[in-house]
Amino acid sequence: MKATVSPKLAELTSGYLEAASGGRYSSVGLTTNLEMTYDDNGMEHNADHLSDGAKDTAYLAMRFALVELIYDDKRPFMILDDSFCHLDDERLAMMLRLIKGLAESQQIFLFCCRSRERKLLDIGGIPYTLLTLGEEQ
Repeated sequence: MKATVSPKLAELTSGYLEAASGGRYSSVGLTTNLEMTYDDNGMEHNADHLSDGAKDTAYLAMRFALVELIYDDKRPFMILDDSFCHLDDERLAMMLRLIKGLAESQQIFLFCCRSRERKLLDIGGIPYTLLTLGEEQ
C-alpha cells in the first residue's frame, strides 16, 4: 500500500505546499515511515529542519492532500482549529488563498483566537461568515 499511496500523497502534498509557500518549497518526499522530506537547492532534508511556520504549512498541505486522496470529489468539511499560530502574515495570506480555492469544493471551518486571520481574509477579498464566541481580542 505504501508503494502506491506514498507517491501520490507526496505529489499532492507538493502541489499544496508549493501554493502555500509561494513556490519556495515545491517538492516533498515521504519516507517508508511516511515522514516528510523536502528539497532545498538539490539537498534533501527532513521536515524537522523547517521553521515552526514552514513545518505547520507543510503538514497542513499534507492534510489537504490526504483529504483529496481519500475522498476525491466528495470531500467532507474540514475543521482547522488555531492551525496558523506559527505562520507569519505572509505565509498566512498564502495559506488563506489556498483555503479559498479548497472552499470551492468543501466547507472549511476556521477557529481562531485572534483577529489576524479575519483581517487577512478581508485584505485578500476572501469571503467568509464570521461567528464570534465570547469577546473578540
